[in-house]
Amino acid sequence: MYEARLVDSIVRKVLCELKKNFELVLSKNLVGIDRHVKEVMEVVDSKKSHATLFLGIHGMGGIGKTTLAKAIYNKLSNQFEHRSFIADIRESWKRNGGHYLQNKLIYDILKRENEVRDENEGTNFISSKFEGKKVLLLLDDVDDVVQLKHLASERDWFSSGSMIIITTRNKRILQEFGVDYAYDHKEMDKDQSLILFSKHAFRRDSPPREFDYLAHEVVSITKGLPLSLEVLGSLLCGQKLPFWGDCQYLENTDFLSAFKNLEVLILNSCSRPQQVDSSIGGMKALLRLELRLRDSLTKLPEEIGELKALEQLLLENTPKLSALPESIGSLENLEILNIARSGIEELPDNIGSGIEELPDGIGRLRNLRELRAGGCQKLGGKLSESIGSLQNLEEQVDSSIGDMKDLVRLELRRCCSLTKLLEEIEELPDGIGRLKKLRELDAFDCKNLKGEMPESMGSLENLEILNISRSGIRKLPNDIGRPRRLRHLDASWCRELGGELPESMGSLENLEILDISDAGIKKFPNDIGRLRQLRELRASHCKNLKVEMPESIGSLENLEILDISSSGIRKLPKSIGRPRKLRVLDAAVAKTPEGKMPPNAWGLWRI
Repeated sequence: MYEARLVDSIVRKVLCELKKNFELVLSKNLVGIDRHVKEVMEVVDSKKSHATLFLGIHGMGGIGKTTLAKAIYNKLSNQFEHRSFIADIRESWKRNGGHYLQNKLIYDILKRENEVRDENEGTNFISSKFEGKKVLLLLDDVDDVVQLKHLASERDWFSSGSMIIITTRNKRILQEFGVDYAYDHKEMDKDQSLILFSKHAFRRDSPPREFDYLAHEVVSITKGLPLSLEVLGSLLCGQKLPFWGDCQYLENTDFLSAFKNLEVLILNSCSRPQQVDSSIGGMKALLRLELRLRDSLTKLPEEIGELKALEQLLLENTPKLSALPESIGSLENLEILNIARSGIEELPDNIGSGIEELPDGIGRLRNLRELRAGGCQKLGGKLSESIGSLQNLEEQVDSSIGDMKDLVRLELRRCCSLTKLLEEIEELPDGIGRLKKLRELDAFDCKNLKGEMPESMGSLENLEILNISRSGIRKLPNDIGRPRRLRHLDASWCRELGGELPESMGSLENLEILDISDAGIKKFPNDIGRLRQLRELRASHCKNLKVEMPESIGSLENLEILDISSSGIRKLPKSIGRPRKLRVLDAAVAKTPEGKMPPNAWGLWRI
């Protein structure tokens, strides 16, 4: 027994000494990665078991997924005798085929070369020959679940204690494959971004004083993407101050075809003319294209659809850009499309925005997470049916209703043309109830949004915030009490909203704020006292509220603010003294036309 422990100890020491020989190479200019490594390792430690552990890391291109995965791989590598790092699977699979990567994996683990000739043969070989091997496997940049199924499909392919690390841009791949834990790699904060940029641009942790302003400008532009910070920092390294200023002025873009490996392209234009021509189609590696061309950009070439790797297309503040090319539907990896404050009037049916129509191909943008179209004054028309195909959309601004299963936030704020947007109807469609993940619905100031809210609203089980303030809504759904997670309901200034609040409202057990100020409501529900989490109840200027408040209001144990100023209420219930947390009771009555206070006027009480 002693000899066995001694041998094990010696092996571990030797492995530690040899660790540097098989560690993956990492940049010396890493910033902010320790926090991410710590968060992931805490999960790894908590999930340690005898089974194979599948760990996923997802996020947009350039965010640092591979770097993080390598750091974790290095941290764990001395615990494994068998290790393999399969890099750039997305491109290598297309270029060389799956069997090429399977052969690499087989060589790393068994040191046997060219064992298989096709993917099916390779899958059978790996599943049968690795069974007794405890492996550490890093599968980098996966873009199809089929790749995982051919490389590491089942836990029992490997010995207990094995660990498979997967990086991907597409969160859905991890969900479909069924990893044990998926880590969402977020952008860097501004302080860390400045340090990383400075390391590459100035070989120090902060910019010299004369470059301070421009350095902060670059950091703001890059939005916390490490790859962008490194590329721009290296590009500007050693350049004099005038060069930094001149970078934003390019007479034209016919030089673009020369930059075949460029991954980030940002074009500014303040006064000089600029065009984007067909040569942009040659930039196959481009991940992010930002055109801040203001009045100069009038058209995008069809060749933009050839940018297959593109993840972000940012066209904000381009008022003369009136249409997007149909080829935009070919951008299968596009995650963010920003056309806010553009002049877009028409989009392919595959998109959707503050324009008159969307292009037919928008539904092909399967990985789209954000569609920003705020401030598109010419937005009208109708949404394409294909908008329902955007399964990954997380946030869409100013123009979206559809069967988007992952939609988290729907903002229709100030959409005065909403009736056109919804095919000339004056109410929200029943289909809104299918947005099961929706947490926030903002229809503030949508004056043309009229009629009753659909009963299907009751199916929004994850809804937390509902804002219909200043809209033309006339009635809340009878089942408004079903979204039990609702925390904030703002129906202020809804003067068409009359009658009584639905009795089902008493079921909103998590409601914290209810604002019906200046609405046409005539009566509170009798069971309002069941809203035990309610902190604020605002009903000022509700002239039609002329009935005594219900006695059940005394059960609002967490109520802090009650505002019924300038309402029709003239009598409070006897139970009003029971809410012990009440701090503000505003029952002031508005002045008469003669400027005098009525003799029975109450005032603002701070308790």
